[in-house]
Amino acid sequence: MLYPQTNSKRLAIRLDGIWQFRKDPSDVGRRENWASRPPPGTIPMPVPGAFNEMTADASLRDYWGVVWYFREFEPPAAGSCHLLRFGAAVYHAEIFLNGEKIGEEHLGKLPFEIDVTGRLRDGSNLLAVRIDTSLSWQTIPPGTVKAPADSWSTPDLHGPEETPRAEYHFDFLNYGGLLRSVWLLALPETRIEALRIETVAEGDKPAGLKVRASACGEGAPAPAYRLLAPGGECVASGADGDPLLPADPLPWSPDSPQLYTLEVTLGESDRYTLAVGLRTVRVTPDAFLLNGEPVYFQGCGLHEDFHLVGQGHSDARLVKDLTLLKNMGANSFRTSHYPYDETAYQLADRLGLLVIDETPAVGLNAWDAYPVFAEGRLDAATLAHHCRVIERMIARDHVHPSVVMWSLANEPACHEPAAEDYFRALFECCRAADPQGLPATVVQSSTPPGPHYSPGHHSRSAQFCDVILWNRYYGWYQDCGRLGDIAPQLEYEARAWRAAFPQKPLVLAEFGADAVAGLHADPPVMFSEEYQMETARLYCEQLDRLPFVIGEHIWNLCDFMTKQGLTRVIGNRKGIHTRDRQPKMSAHYLKSRWTAGPSARTSARE
Repeated sequence: MLYPQTNSKRLAIRLDGIWQFRKDPSDVGRRENWASRPPPGTIPMPVPGAFNEMTADASLRDYWGVVWYFREFEPPAAGSCHLLRFGAAVYHAEIFLNGEKIGEEHLGKLPFEIDVTGRLRDGSNLLAVRIDTSLSWQTIPPGTVKAPADSWSTPDLHGPEETPRAEYHFDFLNYGGLLRSVWLLALPETRIEALRIETVAEGDKPAGLKVRASACGEGAPAPAYRLLAPGGECVASGADGDPLLPADPLPWSPDSPQLYTLEVTLGESDRYTLAVGLRTVRVTPDAFLLNGEPVYFQGCGLHEDFHLVGQGHSDARLVKDLTLLKNMGANSFRTSHYPYDETAYQLADRLGLLVIDETPAVGLNAWDAYPVFAEGRLDAATLAHHCRVIERMIARDHVHPSVVMWSLANEPACHEPAAEDYFRALFECCRAADPQGLPATVVQSSTPPGPHYSPGHHSRSAQFCDVILWNRYYGWYQDCGRLGDIAPQLEYEARAWRAAFPQKPLVLAEFGADAVAGLHADPPVMFSEEYQMETARLYCEQLDRLPFVIGEHIWNLCDFMTKQGLTRVIGNRKGIHTRDRQPKMSAHYLKSRWTAGPSARTSARE
């Protein structure tokens, strides 16, 4: 699947804007045929956007279940084939055109297309989308229904508006709806459908690319390829599978994000262009090598989260976040905890930011309340869907030079015995799907083997990882307020990981502390800006003393919204910026650290 593009052969029309919306808590919309005629009581709803964030209605903010979107449009005269493309319909979407169901999908935050060739009528067409935002053990991320009677309070004393709620074990609000753009594509009948790109290397240096295109249409001609330099001149050309080798290749890196343009044509039928970069990736026991040079990951976890749109895509929010990272001297981020909109990878390519690309497999952990890797929970059906998500994510994102690692899950219950076979299968799926051969990982919350850790909590997935990524919150979730415990505990755990897996380098993928902006305390106490900054400093200085640790990603770039709870002060406040992107003290500390270069880290290790 290709990102939408308009050129002399293709027309891509955004159907974004203000749609009509109605929730359907009793799920009567199909029976009452809302797909043919929107019901009374609809309200305006922007697309893209998360409906939870759009009104002052608490019942809509916390709503969990079926909703409907409606939009009328007229098709263009251009193009012999027409497709509808949905960037993200969270979670289970059914699509109706003029009252007829034309498709369904449950990929969540990955795009899908539906061919509507011959189904569009002249003049106005009604597009209706039914979305079930419910979670189950077969969705990624998983969740369950929690009825009012399941709470600890007296079952028959709930208010009249009390309804079943989502129960999930991930720490961000369960936003739903049409979170990314909806497109109408007018395409030639004989066309390019997908691209598979491999790096051609000479040792650790990139020399070019090998490209294969998938095409559809009877009698499709063989694809032809041209590689255009930044100035526009053609530096290599070839047919399917031929290596495209520029005479003087320009490697892509964070310091020099050189991009070429790949042009693919199918005779006179179709044409598609894509920005590409030349880079190699290799992992050694002590280093992550980009084009043969070691890289130290420094940056943040992110969320596609902002006032007004929730997790709905916003170009303004995206540009702000990635330029904040660059301004701070960061070189990387992780798409925590789901694949992002394609424009995020395109901008990372341009700016020179390394991306650890993560599936939406978060919340695969009940924190020992009960086993999750079990029949009826995370079982064979979940595994099949999880593998499909991995395959679709890799097919979409492997073309970006910024993407250098796959993260298959965040903080799953890897210590459970059944998790071993589950993750063995996931890694096999990932490696079979990836033409780039990039390293793959699972972000750990389970522990390494070690005398201070319970054997029942040792990770059973780390053995399959190429790089060990782990999250830890000493001084926050463990040993609250005890700043002096951070360095010794962090060093012990890092060395335990190293002893267990001496051939794998480590990245600390999450650490940090909540801070309410403007709250100050001397000496530092929890939730003050000083405590957050001191936490960051103690972690970073300890990491500088561990040469096998090759990266630090603080959690999080910005504050973000979560479900309500006693540990959340209107959302998660671990951002080093506020939700409206203003810096806290720790942002200034990290900027001074990351812009100083590697000299301080090198000195500490010497």
